[in-house]
Amino acid sequence: MKINQTFREWLREEEEIEKELNEMSPMYTPQETGLKEYIWVSTKRASHGPRIKVYDTPGGKNFSVTIEDNPRVVAGKSFVNAREFKEICKFIIKHKDDLIGYWNSELTTDEMEHNIFD
Repeated sequence: MKINQTFREWLREEEEIEKELNEMSPMYTPQETGLKEYIWVSTKRASHGPRIKVYDTPGGKNFSVTIEDNPRVVAGKSFVNAREFKEICKFIIKHKDDLIGYWNSELTTDEMEHNIFD
């Protein structure tokens, strides 16, 4: 936060940065992942650990799931049933190394997509 900046101005700036980053990060469709939901993958954020966002529709309801051996919901409220959540967890575990590599900016979007979808 800059010295002469109000909290509200700082928050607006942060929200704009978050919006730009969200637009640059890939979102995968059910046709690409085999899941019923849309999966959004981002690079590292200082405020939290590795995670993906699960959306019902692009820009719709969402919740965040950790990228780890035992994925768990860490933000938002899950809207999927137990079977669907298990499928999301399988996707995360299967692609964990690539998702973490992308999170840490060690893989480009193209490299991650090649590893996951080819």
